[in-house]
Amino acid sequence: MSAQNYIVYEYEDRMQRRATNQLNVKTFVAADGEEFPPTMPHINAFASVLAEAVDGLIGGIIRRATYVIVGDISGVTGNVASDSADVEEIGAFQFRTLDGLKVQANVPAIIETLVTNETGNINQAATAVAAYLAMMEDGIDLGGTLVRATDVGGDYLDATVYARERSRNSGKRRQY
Repeated sequence: MSAQNYIVYEYEDRMQRRATNQLNVKTFVAADGEEFPPTMPHINAFASVLAEAVDGLIGGIIRRATYVIVGDISGVTGNVASDSADVEEIGAFQFRTLDGLKVQANVPAIIETLVTNETGNINQAATAVAAYLAMMEDGIDLGGTLVRATDVGGDYLDATVYARERSRNSGKRRQY
């Protein structure tokens, strides 16, 4: 994995096969020549302009551009797989935006003790679950800057609709 942030473009051909390419994004340069770390508006504008430029070169479809922010997770204390870890057992969360739109979020390898077996519901009062829900609904304060989850249209998540366990075939995760 790259030590810096990057944008991954996913392309599709006429047979619906997909391919990706990656572009590393370390800093942007202002008109005066000063380098600065990219902000999300800069990344969105850059990804769109680059997609327009590439569009004239390809016969396929650009399906998506994904910005990957590389972060230090060395402080994650429970980052060891338990004997019962199973990525096919997911926590399926549904949230509602302020405009009433629904947003899905899946968390693979949900801890079984967080699930009520009779109903399949995830215990929303459990400390780790409550913290996750608060982060999704209220955001994270990063020293005066509030970072909030949104739907694809940019509307903030407002409320949890449900938190349930689901099963799915793990297959092989595509990286994009």
